[in-house]
Amino acid sequence: MATIYVLANAASALPLLSAYLLRALFITLKDDALIFLAGVWTSASKDPLAETRAQTQLAALAHASAFLVAHETAQETIDFQTIVPSILAVFESPNQSVRAAAVQCLSALGRLGQAGKPKAVYVFNTVYGIHSGESNL
Repeated sequence: MATIYVLANAASALPLLSAYLLRALFITLKDDALIFLAGVWTSASKDPLAETRAQTQLAALAHASAFLVAHETAQETIDFQTIVPSILAVFESPNQSVRAAAVQCLSALGRLGQAGKPKAVYVFNTVYGIHSGESNL
């Protein structure tokens, strides 16, 4: 799925195909889109081509920002704390535009944090594991 995402964002010569692929991908992912995008922008940091790396990270961060902004109007507030570490990791990027896109995501998270008491933590069990609250002491 990540390869399809990268190709869809790199294929500027075929905008209709790109739009179709991205639409199908996000429809399939539904609420898991944000965690998927976090995986895309963090794994893109390993791409040896700086231009491809920055392009992929910018696209993923822009989609993530849109995802978060869309949640500003949701009836139930969600705590997106699980995404914060992956956003912070992007600040190591040498590309200023990538870092600015990460700031946009953090701004959206800040607005969501002021929306009230959250009903749930986004993909808590996926990120932290179902036994993360248990102590082995």
